[in-house]
Formats: sequence, structure tokens, C-alpha cells
Amino acid sequence: MKPFFKHLFYLSAALCVLCLFSCGGDGSLSAGGGIGGTGVTSSGEITDIGSVWVNGVRFDTREADVYIDGVFKGSGDQSVFDYLDPGRVVQVNGRLDDPENGVAAAVIYESLLIGPIASIDNIDPYNTLLTILGQSVIISDRTLLKGATLNTLTTGNLVEVSGFFDDTGQIQASFLLKLADSAAPDAILKITGPVGDLDTGSRQFTINGFAVDYDQADLSALDPGGIADGMRVCASGPLSSGGSVLIADDVRPYKRLGDTVSGQIEIEGIVRQDTVSGPFFLEDYPFEITADTVFIGGTQEDLLAGVRIELEGELTQNTIAAEKITFSQPFRAESDLTDKDDANGTLELAGLEALTIETNALTRFSGLVDRFDDLASGNHLVIKGGVIGGTVLAWQVISLPEVQDKVNIRGTVLSDMEPSLSINGVVIDTDTIPDDGFFMDDEVPITRRAFWAIVAQGVWVEARGALPLLPGGSVDWKSVTLVTVD
Repeated sequence: MKPFFKHLFYLSAALCVLCLFSCGGDGSLSAGGGIGGTGVTSSGEITDIGSVWVNGVRFDTREADVYIDGVFKGSGDQSVFDYLDPGRVVQVNGRLDDPENGVAAAVIYESLLIGPIASIDNIDPYNTLLTILGQSVIISDRTLLKGATLNTLTTGNLVEVSGFFDDTGQIQASFLLKLADSAAPDAILKITGPVGDLDTGSRQFTINGFAVDYDQADLSALDPGGIADGMRVCASGPLSSGGSVLIADDVRPYKRLGDTVSGQIEIEGIVRQDTVSGPFFLEDYPFEITADTVFIGGTQEDLLAGVRIELEGELTQNTIAAEKITFSQPFRAESDLTDKDDANGTLELAGLEALTIETNALTRFSGLVDRFDDLASGNHLVIKGGVIGGTVLAWQVISLPEVQDKVNIRGTVLSDMEPSLSINGVVIDTDTIPDDGFFMDDEVPITRRAFWAIVAQGVWVEARGALPLLPGGSVDWKSVTLVTVD
């Protein structure tokens, strides 16, 4: 549920209509034309069914057409219940009546991957790596599974995967459906990703190393230029007799927003950056930050490759002008590294000793270091990630180049016995914070009394302070801010 004070600051609506997913649709749908209201195309994970909730908006689906992998399945709420599930990544074409409610003209679902599981590897207690048709699929605590549990999945199981491509080319699965115990020899499988190693002579290419033969494939959905290296496509068909090549009967372009080049959009995904100084991308869409861009659950400095966000803005000639960016991994801790456990991959930060911070094979390191082994006591670190059962799972560890005395934590309130505040186990004595150190979003000052009237368990709060000058001293907490997180 969104914090009740959010609407003091953020009211927005979207404009115009876009078309279908390119991979699977024929582009013939009109996304909301003639139905009035404010047109929008919203692409993201379904968070609830009964209508559909996508990107924080409840879309009425009583008259919505439902498309599954390019096939029309029917219209209305019953078709939504029959063919869609929370966790599936969909595109909704329709209109917005207000920032949280809309009406869907069409809901389009396109799976990313259908194939047998080749291997299952446990990364840590929270993440599992599946290999399917050569593709790396990350199953996390956020993945919704249907037809199986993580403990009952075995190699050979035929599964369908929906989710988001991360900046390394892996699929971060939001949904996995077990289709069968094993794949029939003639089963139609599917693989999605960037074309590589294109050989027009043998009419083959690879997707992340897995071979695709397109000699007999229908290519009519592609642009006149045909297949090219780097193009993101969906290829479907059976496997060769040896199981090492997908014999494609269909190859289509894969674009989350179809062929549309202009209009208002909402899209959820994982940020990619091709070079250190290059532009940011969400899927294959470059996006631009302006002075008017609003950040929810983070700041511009939190915008890094590998971060999952929801982006709202205007799409013009394939580039998105970002109007609002909402972070889905808003936990943040910042301080000096005091200790690390090489065997267990854990970190301890000065002034934040109550936090148990774990790293794993998926954690990204940047700044002064690019791996866990290079971290040293005294490094000033920014930790970004999620909290699972009281443990901070670090998705990003950034080592800053300059010496700083800052100590910050942004997380959820676990207890609030005035004047003490526990943020994920770190106790803040607000009596030490001056009266002008209490804020809401965008540094809007509020009184101490107003802060304590609003704060409650589960509310997001950021506390900022300074490290003690002498070892053994206490953090000098200087401010606390109520943070809006969608």
C-alpha cells in the first residue's frame, strides 16, 4: 500500500496510446482510441488480479482484450482470470482516469523463455540460478512460481519464464510456470534475447550462446533489413534431434513498447548502461534525466546499472524523457567499512553494526573496487539492496573515492517508541536531532510532533548523521526524513 502522505507531492497522469508488443502481436490494436480519458501504455509486472494492477495502477478489465503470446484469448475479467497471473510481465493499453485507476483496452502477455531446465544451482538461501536453453534465469524471493515450488523443480522440467532482462543479459524472473515434467520431442520452445554470431550463409545465429537455425523461419514480422547482430528477437520452434539448436519456425522482433516511437508510457525494468559515461537504457530504450525528473524511493545518484525501476515519461523517436522514476529497491546504507568476513561474504559498517549485510555472486561492485576481495577496512561504502528476514542482501556495493564522515540509512521502521526509532535494527535517538532536522520528501521541513504523528511500523525513513571523531563514539544523527516508496 502506498504511504498516505504521498499524494501531498505526487499527482501525475499519462497521455496518448501505444501499440502491442512487437513479439507476438500484429500491431492492429488501437490502445484506447475512442474510449476517452488519458491514453497510456503501461508495461510491467502484474502485482494483483481482479482487474489487473500494473505499475501501481488498477486497470479495469471488464472490456479488455487479452492476448497471450500473440494469440487472442478473449475479452473481459474472465479471460484475465483464465490466462493471467501475478508476476507475469504484461503490456496494458488503455486510459488513466486518475494516477491510480484506469481502464484497459487490451492486456498483452509475451513470455520470454519456454524450455527444459538444464541445470539448477543455488547461489545462496535467497537466489537460485536456472539454465534454460543456455539462458541464465535468476529465481529470487520475488519470483512467483506456479505448478511447482523451488524444492520440487528438477532438471528436465519444461517451464515458461516471464521477467526482466538485467544489465548482464540474465533474466530476473518475476514468474515461472511449470508446464510439464519434461518436454515432448516436438514441443514448441521459445528463446528471447540479442542476436549474436549471425551467419547469413548457414542462416544461424545465437542468443547468449544458444544456437538458432532460422532457415525455415517466418521472418515477415521483421523490418525489411532482416536480422542483424544486436537486434533483440523472439525465436520459437522445436529443438534439433541433438537438443543443441532451436529450429525456428518464427522469428520476431522483441520490443516492450512495440513499434511506437512517441507517446506517454510507464515501463518497469532493470537499468542498463553500455559504457561508464554512456546513456542509461531500460530494455533497449535510452532515457534522459531532466531538471524536472521526480525520483521516488531514491535519488539520481541511486540510478545505476542493475537497478530495477519504474519509469514514466514521454517516448519520442525511441528515447524516453523521464518524468518520474520510482526505485523498487530503495534500501540504502552508507558508512565506512569496519569489517568483512571473506568466508561468508558479509560486511559491517561503522555506526550501523546492527545490520547483517550479505553479498553473493549477484552483487555488483563499483567505484574504487570491482570485487569483494578488493574491499578494505576504512573504505567508504554505499550499500543498496533488499531486506529479507532481517538480513540486508546487497545488490550493489559502491566504494566512493573521497574520504567522508557520512553515515546514512534508508529503510523501514521496525519500532517507534518515541524518542527512539529502529530502522531495520539500527536505533536512532531522535532526541539528539535538532528541531529543524525533521523532513518529508523533497526536504520539506516538518515539526518533530508532525514526524511522530506520521511515523509508524513499516513506514520508510532515512536517517542521516556523521561518524564519531573518536573510536567508540556514537553517531551524531542530524536529520530524519519520511520517504515515499511506491
